[in-house]
Amino acid sequence: GKVVLITGAASGIGHDLARVLQDWGARLILVDIQAMHEDPRFNRLTLKADVTDKQSMEKVRNEALSAFGTVDIV
Repeated sequence: GKVVLITGAASGIGHDLARVLQDWGARLILVDIQAMHEDPRFNRLTLKADVTDKQSMEKVRNEALSAFGTVDIV
């Protein structure tokens, strides 16, 4: 039930980590510079953002807090 924010979630290690944590019941905030598929079956928020851009990450923070109220793990 923890809220986990994962960057680089569209592929590779970030994607694989998201799949495992989703199976364990985590609520996910998935962030990547590439757009990702939104799937309403899962308790997750997918956001397209550039982690090197401060304004982009402020938007991620605001949307994450709005959706889940907290972030437990980054």
